[in-house]
Amino acid sequence: MPQLLRAQVPQLINYQGRLLVGTTNFNGNGQFKFALVNAAGTTAYWTNDGTHLNGTEPTNAVALSVSNGLYSVLLGDTSLANMTAVPAIVFNNGDVRLRVWFNDGTHGSEQLAPDQRIVAVGFAVISGNVSDGAITSTKMANGSIGVSQLANGSVTSVKIDTTTVQQRVAGSAPAGQFIQSVNADGTVVAGSAGVFANGNAAIGEGALPQTTTGGGNAAFGLFALFANTTGGNNMAVGPYSLVNNQAGNNNTAVGFYTLVDNQGSNNTALGAFAGNALTTGSNNIDIGHPGVVGESSIIRIGTTGTQTDTFLTGIIHGDGSGLTNLPGGGANAVTLVDGNNVTLGRVISSNQFGATVLTSTGYQVTIPFDGVFQPAQIYYTGASCTGTGYLNDGGSGGGTARIGGKWVVFSGSFNSLMEPDTVANGTEVNANFTAATLDNPTCGANAGARSGWKLKQITRVAAGLPATIALPITEN
Repeated sequence: MPQLLRAQVPQLINYQGRLLVGTTNFNGNGQFKFALVNAAGTTAYWTNDGTHLNGTEPTNAVALSVSNGLYSVLLGDTSLANMTAVPAIVFNNGDVRLRVWFNDGTHGSEQLAPDQRIVAVGFAVISGNVSDGAITSTKMANGSIGVSQLANGSVTSVKIDTTTVQQRVAGSAPAGQFIQSVNADGTVVAGSAGVFANGNAAIGEGALPQTTTGGGNAAFGLFALFANTTGGNNMAVGPYSLVNNQAGNNNTAVGFYTLVDNQGSNNTALGAFAGNALTTGSNNIDIGHPGVVGESSIIRIGTTGTQTDTFLTGIIHGDGSGLTNLPGGGANAVTLVDGNNVTLGRVISSNQFGATVLTSTGYQVTIPFDGVFQPAQIYYTGASCTGTGYLNDGGSGGGTARIGGKWVVFSGSFNSLMEPDTVANGTEVNANFTAATLDNPTCGANAGARSGWKLKQITRVAAGLPATIALPITEN
C-alpha cells in the first residue's frame, strides 16, 4: 500500500505489505529487494541498490523487521543500507509498478506477485520539480496566495472589506479630552478626562470598555475592569486589575494583576498579584497575598516563604509560631502575678486549682496556684522514662490531630517544661511511635505502638517564666 510522505515533497514513498510463509504470518527479520518497473516488468526505472535495470532481481537486499506478517518501508530512504533515492523522473512514465523480492533466510529469495501499480500518490513527488511559471491562474485555488506572494502596496483600498477590517483612525480628541471609541469609518468619539456615563472613569488602553449599567467605577491602567458590565463602585488601579470582573461590586484592587478573576463583592487587594486566586468569594482583604479560591470574609497579609515575621507597632509581634508582646492585654485584662510581683502572663482561663496563661514569649502554660507543675501523661521511647517523649493523644493515630506549636506541658521524669518538637505553620501533627514507658503521673512500663505529639525540653526563661516562681500566685 504505497503512500507519499507529506513534507517539502521528499523523494520517499511509504510502502506497507503483508507476508505469509505458507499460511502463517511471518515474524522476524527478512531480506527485501525492490524495483519500480514498467507494466511488462521488462524495464526497471529504479532498484533499491541501483543494479539490474532490466526488471530482474537486484543484487543487494534491504533488511527489514516483520511482525505478524506486516512490514513497512520508505522507498528511497537512503539512511537504510542498500537503499538508493527514488528520482522524480521515474514518475514521468505513465504506468509504474512496484516489484518485491523476499528472503526469509530459509527458502531463498522469491519474487512476490503480482507487481503493485503506483497510482496518484507516487506521482506527487514530481511536484517538487515543476518548472517556474508552469502553473497558470486557472490552476490557482482561492485563498492560496499568502502574504509573502504579495508585493508591498499591491492591495488597494477597493479590495479591502470595511466590514471586517477597521479603517485607519483619522480623528483625534480635542485638548483636555480622551478617545473613548473608534467608529468603523475611522472617526473617533472623545470625552472629557475619560469620564463615561453613570459616573464611570477610565484611563488606559482597554480600561472599562464594556460597562453597560454599572456606575461609579474607576479604572486606571491597561485592561483595568476590562470585562465589567453591571458591576458598580469598583476601583481598579494597575494593569489587568479586576480585568475579568463582570458584576462584582465595591471591590478595590491596587497593583499589577490584582483580583483578576474576581466575581465577588467587597474584596480588597493591595500589591502585585494580590487576590489573583479569588473567584466568587466576597468580603476578603488580601495584602501581598494571592488569596484562596472561593473563600469569603478572610484577611490575608503577606506571602508564605517571603514574609517571615510580623510587627504591628506597639501592639503584637508574631513570627509564625505564636504571638508575643501580650502580657498585659489592655486595661481590663487579667494577669497572673507571683509573690515577687513578676507577671507570669495574661490569664486565658482559670479554675480553683490554677490558671492557663499566655506568657510574654507567646507560650500557653497552665500554672497551679501552689506553684507545683503537674506532670502530663507522656510516653517515652526508652526504659525508666528516658529517650524521646511524646504527649499522649488518647490513641487517635498518627497524622490525625494537631496542637498549637507553643503549648507547654511538664515532664515529671525530666523535671522540665516540654514543648512541641516539630512545628510547621504554627502547629504540630501527632505521629506514630513505639513506646517503652509512661509518666502517669509516675514512671511505669507501657510498651507498644502508640501515637502522640513529639516533645522537646524548653527552659522556663524561654517559655516566658521566671526561673523560680514565688508564692503566693494571684490574679490581678
